[in-house]
Amino acid sequence: MSVLTMNPSLFHDLVIRDQQPVLVKFWAPWCIHCQNIASAVDTVAAEYVDRLTVGSVNIDDHPQLAEQYGIEYVPTFVLFNEGYTIDFVISPDGADHLRQFINDCLE
Repeated sequence: MSVLTMNPSLFHDLVIRDQQPVLVKFWAPWCIHCQNIASAVDTVAAEYVDRLTVGSVNIDDHPQLAEQYGIEYVPTFVLFNEGYTIDFVISPDGADHLRQFINDCLE
């Protein structure tokens, strides 16, 4: 499964209603690190396809979601479970850092 592009409706359906954990990448098109980490996010999404959903929110297109969750820096990755924020990480170094973050949160 690839990374899902989220709008407020899909965000609500997946993050609030879904029983599976959801990793959301808050990003912006002008953010160089967001672009550089995109392939790592795709890799992690494929590896964890049976354990969590991975989505992305463009904060320029959906600033209300970024504001609602206090996103000040991009990329910020937030792990949700059953509608609740579990934890977040700002500007991870790559796929290994994302894996460590996910594993620490899901244990």
